Amino acid sequence: MSMELLHIRNNHLETLLEKISKEPGDTIPDDRASELIVELSLAVLICPINSRGEIKLVKSGSQKFVPAFTSIDDFMAFSKRDYPMSWEFVRYFEFLQTDVEGVIINPNDLSFIIGLDMIIAVLEKFLGFTEFDKLNLNFTHEELNSLREVENPNLQKLLSSPCSRMELYEEMSKSLLFSLMGANKKADKYAENGIIPINKIDTAGLATMEEFGMECGLLFTSYNYLEPVYSFLTNNQNRIVYPHIINIELMVKFIIQLDLDALIINNAHQNYIIKRQELLQDMDDIVKLCRKNVKDAYFDYAFQMKYTPEK
Repeated sequence: MSMELLHIRNNHLETLLEKISKEPGDTIPDDRASELIVELSLAVLICPINSRGEIKLVKSGSQKFVPAFTSIDDFMAFSKRDYPMSWEFVRYFEFLQTDVEGVIINPNDLSFIIGLDMIIAVLEKFLGFTEFDKLNLNFTHEELNSLREVENPNLQKLLSSPCSRMELYEEMSKSLLFSLMGANKKADKYAENGIIPINKIDTAGLATMEEFGMECGLLFTSYNYLEPVYSFLTNNQNRIVYPHIINIELMVKFIIQLDLDALIINNAHQNYIIKRQELLQDMDDIVKLCRKNVKDAYFDYAFQMKYTPEK
């Protein structure tokens, strides 16, 4: 079984579905529905495949549903004969032209049904996200290394003074930000002039830390603010991590997909925290701002932490 499957978890999605199940009536309240659509649009679930490579369906009376599981434990409780496959929720759209009535999440336990209308709403939300593959991705090593000097003074000022989240997102959407990518093994041998292509890294996903009782995604406004956290993770926890440039929209997507509790900006300095619930509520605004302001994508590259240019 792949490590990817073992790491799939959707605790926040499960909690939300349980809350919705307890709501009176058959209609999902608007605020819960909006939250659910964002959660599902970025969710990675587990789908059962039989020995013929077909997706196993579940029957409820005369109706058929495609099962989806929020974790490998939920999948194993349902079936030990089928094979698990990671499956983005938006891919369930493929079943809309069949006689399937929808998706049933954790049929052995929660049995929460997502109907066809909700699946369409989720797909529309997913398609509304910024198309990063259409952004500029061609940069020289010199251009990329120059990003190590990015400071984001306007954003720093906002983080140090009272401001609304919308003001913060507006400035962040214009800014080049830093994060740390986890790796299963060192990739320095692939570095050229201090730059490592992402596809050469055996990535372990976004590097995270537990802070204030929450598992947080790490975001930094400058390379200098990133360095002490890098040192802590590599020296104190023996983790392999690489700095990379990231966009606020992409960062929030990772936080939702990885089932994290919050985003922490400039950990060990300002410790500015935005909780998952707030990010879900603000996702539409974040997407609109990034669509307006993002022109270049540097997400295909990571940095060697220490690099001295040749003279």
